[in-house]
This record gives sequence, C-alpha cells and structure tokens, in this order.
Amino acid sequence: VRETLPRNNGKSALFCSISKASGANTVETCERVLRAMQELEKRPDMAGFRFNSWFNQGEMIRRGLRNLEDASKDGAVWSIAVLFFFLRRVRLTLLIALAIPVSLLATLVALYFSGASFNIVSMAGITLAIGSLVDNAVDVVENIHRKTELGVPIRRATIEGAGEVGVAITLATLTSVVVFLPLIFLSGERNLRTAMAALGYPFSIALLASLAAALIFIPVALFRLERDPESRFERRLARAKSVFFFPLRILPWRKGASAPKDPASRSFLLRGLRRGNEVLLGWSLRHPFAATLLAFALVGTTAIPINNMEVSGEGGDDSSGLSIRVELPQNTTLAQASAEMRVYEEIFESKRGEFGFEDLSSDFSRTTGEISLWFKKQFTKREKEELKKAVNALLPRRATSDARIEGGRGGDG
Repeated sequence: VRETLPRNNGKSALFCSISKASGANTVETCERVLRAMQELEKRPDMAGFRFNSWFNQGEMIRRGLRNLEDASKDGAVWSIAVLFFFLRRVRLTLLIALAIPVSLLATLVALYFSGASFNIVSMAGITLAIGSLVDNAVDVVENIHRKTELGVPIRRATIEGAGEVGVAITLATLTSVVVFLPLIFLSGERNLRTAMAALGYPFSIALLASLAAALIFIPVALFRLERDPESRFERRLARAKSVFFFPLRILPWRKGASAPKDPASRSFLLRGLRRGNEVLLGWSLRHPFAATLLAFALVGTTAIPINNMEVSGEGGDDSSGLSIRVELPQNTTLAQASAEMRVYEEIFESKRGEFGFEDLSSDFSRTTGEISLWFKKQFTKREKEELKKAVNALLPRRATSDARIEGGRGGDG
C-alpha cells in the first residue's frame, strides 16, 4: 500500500538523498553524482526523465571556500595598504608583508605533514590569523627603524630592536594561542573539540610562524635592506611626496616651528593623528556618558552588515530553498491529502513569476506534507526573512489543513 506521494512542478516525481561514504571527499563525491545524473539523462531508456539537484553540499563548501578566499585576499591587501600608508616606504612595507606568505606557507606545510585536512574550518582559522600575521613584524621593524632614525648603527639597531620587543610579542602571540587549548583539550563535547581543533590548529601555527619570521628572518632582511641605498622607486616617491605636501610646509602656522625631536613626530600625518587622538580622549573623559552612548551606537551599526551578510551552512539550512509544512487530520486518505496539497501547489504556482522560484516540489503522506520552493539565487538573511513573510501571508486559512513555515504560521484550521 502506498503511503507517500511526491510531486515536482505538479508531475509525479521520485525523491532520494545520497550520502558519501566515511572518509570520502564531499566535493568530489558531489561532482561524481552530478556527472552520473547527466549521463542518465542521455540514456535512450531514460527519455522524458529530468534530474534535479536541490541540495548540493559540495557547492556549499565551494561557495564557503570562495568567500573565505576573497576575505583572505581582501584582508592581506588592506593590511599592506595600511602599512604603506603609515610607513611610506615601499621596501619596508613589502618586508613586513612578507610575513603573510611565509606564515601561510609554514601553516600549509604543517597541515600536510600532520595529516590534517584542508577544509572550510581550517581555512577559516587561517583567515582569522591573516589580520594578526603582520603585527609581530610591525613591532620589530618599527622598533629597529626608530633606533636607526635616532642615530644607532644599523647592526646594533637590528640586534637591540628585535631583542627589546622579543619578549613582548612572544607573550602576546602565546596569549592568542592558548585561548584555543581549553576548547580543544578540556571540552566534553566531541564535536566542539573537533571543530575547535580544526580552527585553532592552523590559527596557532600561523601565529607561531609569524613570530619566528618576525624574530629571525625579518631583522636579517631589514639589516640587508638598510645597508643598501634606497631604490629608484622610493626616491621618486619621496620627491612626489615632497611636492604633494609642499603647501602644508609653507602655511603661516608652520613658520618658525622647530623640527620635532621625536622621529615619529616628523610626519604631518602622524602628528595629526596624535592630535586628533588627544582631542577625542579629552572629550571622552569630560563627557563619559555621551562617549558610552556613542560607543554603543557604533556597536549597534554592526547589525547592518550582519543582517545583509550571506550565511551558508547555518544549521543545515539551505539559503536557496524554502519549505512549508502542512499538517493534515488523522483520518485523511492519501487521495484527500493529494487534493489538499494540490490546493497549495496551485497557489504557489500562480506566484511563480512573482517569487521567481525554479522548481516547486511536494512530498506528503496521509497526515503530513511538505512543499518546497527552490530558487537559483542564494538569499541573504534579510532576503530570506522577507521571503518567509511574503509566503506566510499567502498561506490560506483552511479547515482541512494547517500550513506553517519556519519562523511563521499559516492559516489556522
């Protein structure tokens, strides 16, 4: 006796789910399944059949990796841009930026020889570390550069500069690393331990590699660079900078001003930032309540990007589909359930152009059913909520069924 009846776009269908074997690669398995479906459609004995894939975890993984890759590139580019904006020296900027590929290469080598897999979680750990990879190098290079501007010989400045900040940056790096240790070794939840290990292991390796690069390789490279004359590009950049800032040097308020003794204060930009920081700090101390309200308001603005951020893999929810659950009375026959589900299918079919879904599927038994709308596009969190509200408003009130969607309720029956 048949107990369930599936349909797709109003026609009879067959639904099935395919799971990978333990240890198999998810992305590769999904690609093989899609190729097999394409081959089945080409067979003469399968003429008239159409194969659809509505939930592809491999594509979700690929999309997540692409998003992480883009975020990693953006983070690296912005880190280098900010460094150059303040240092204004090409070779120093590139030297500090060298810590990023060196640390990432060391992390990938460690992952390879330890047998760990490279997946979304491990890439997320590497992405989190990118913003911190240049911190140690910045501290070392800035301290060495400060000593050379004070007249200390380059060899002595390199040794003393790296040594003075060595303990501080080591403690700062180890502090970031040990945060993951309780989550990895002390957590009683097995899944949490596995996720934190996959996230924390590449993050920690990248930070430790950046520490080693900042204390060993970068001081040596800086010693070699500082001995050589500046490059032709840097000389041209210095001339362009002098022309650009010439009007600022001839302003009346600058006449008669003596050159500052602090090397960091010789930059008009740094002096402006320091002056602005003093003004902001003074205002905050005089108006603590207003400063607190402003801080909370700034934190509240983070809701704007969060609500519009595309989220993949959130609790297994696929952002390209929406499901409506239909509850039927206990004494309903399969024919009656089919007729009741057909009512909902026709309602949504009439709104296909408005909603823009590609497929409409339904799968039901005598007492329960589910209708799914499948879209080509991926929805952001806000778009998904707006879609739910529109679908919820469309659900009719019927005495013979009760339809609900996640986060909303349809007609009461």
